[in-house]
Amino acid sequence: MLERFPGLTHDRCMQAMHLVGPDGRVVRAAEAVVAVLLTRGRIFAWTRLYYLPGLRTLLDLAYRWVARNRYRLTGGAQCADPGCTLHGKS
Repeated sequence: MLERFPGLTHDRCMQAMHLVGPDGRVVRAAEAVVAVLLTRGRIFAWTRLYYLPGLRTLLDLAYRWVARNRYRLTGGAQCADPGCTLHGKS
C-alpha cells in the first residue's frame, strides 16, 4: 500500500501518523491529528489552537512521547489479529 505514496516508508509510518491530503500534501504527527479533527466540524474548531506558537511545540513533544510509548501505555497490542503484536514486542 505504501508504494502509492513515494517518500513514505514503513519506518516513518511507525514513528508517526501521516495524513496524505487529496492534493498530495503530507502532514504528520500531531499536525495530522489536528488536520483530521478539523474535518469533523465546528465541535473541533478549538484544535486550531495547535497552531499557536509555543502550544504547537508542547503538543508535538507530547505526541512524540505518546508515539514512542504507545505499546507500553496500552499494555501491548490487545487484539486477536497477529499483526497487532508484530511491533509491540520488545
